[in-house]
Amino acid sequence: MANTEPAFGTYRLPPWRQAIRNTMLGLPGGRLGKNLRSVLRRIMLLGWTHPVDIEDFGAARMRLHHADNSADRHILAWGHRYDRVEREAIAARLAQIRTRTDAAVFVDLGSNSGCYALFACAFAARQDLALTVLAIEPDAINRHRLAFNLAANTSLMTIVLEPRAVSDRSEKVRLYDHATNRGGVSARSAEAGAEGAIDAIPLADMLDEHGLVPDILKVDIEGRDLPVLSAYLPAVPAHQRPGLLIAEATGEQRIALTRLLESNGYRIESYTRENVIAVRA
Repeated sequence: MANTEPAFGTYRLPPWRQAIRNTMLGLPGGRLGKNLRSVLRRIMLLGWTHPVDIEDFGAARMRLHHADNSADRHILAWGHRYDRVEREAIAARLAQIRTRTDAAVFVDLGSNSGCYALFACAFAARQDLALTVLAIEPDAINRHRLAFNLAANTSLMTIVLEPRAVSDRSEKVRLYDHATNRGGVSARSAEAGAEGAIDAIPLADMLDEHGLVPDILKVDIEGRDLPVLSAYLPAVPAHQRPGLLIAEATGEQRIALTRLLESNGYRIESYTRENVIAVRA
């Protein structure tokens, strides 16, 4: 897909809209803050039919497609509060790595529009840490948007964009759109030759192909996190497993993921609303 997007900065909010956003970013958390943000966001975007270009999410440039992407919508309204616990864990791990070396690897599995990858790169740059990022995003529309955001941050670290999907085995999968959220695109196994089927391979194989050993792994692949990690962790030596692992899991999957991580040498550092954050013991 050719990148014919208007240049970054085209969709910066005009001053009065940005003033409303600044008010939103200063609101507290909790139910009251959430309700006020919802009202202010509607006022801010009244008559605005474009995405929004920002430069205040961890110092990275991002084009936010708030109309059809839940993560982008939350970043627009919540700014630095969005997934703060997860991003603080990434920052702490990168800072710790910098005390003993000058290079690190971050694998962003289910990169969406790239907020985690760009945050990690911007933080690493401030630490003078050479960061290599493998951004895995099989959905063509999300990948196009991700590529735009990466191109808007040319001063950041080495970022490799991987278009294939990841599974617990080598297979064909089909991608299915979420009704209201492009970040909710999911993959399901498909027959070879099925219309729209794409390649999916195990994470261990993909990392071998790229010659990467991750220091940090973030996984957000809409319900396939557990089977992918169940295949990946036993397949790699303990010393090659990421020191920090963040994966999406709720309900019963959270219980199963916790058992999987603990049985593979991880300690649960914290649970957030959607994610499990674990460190290698």
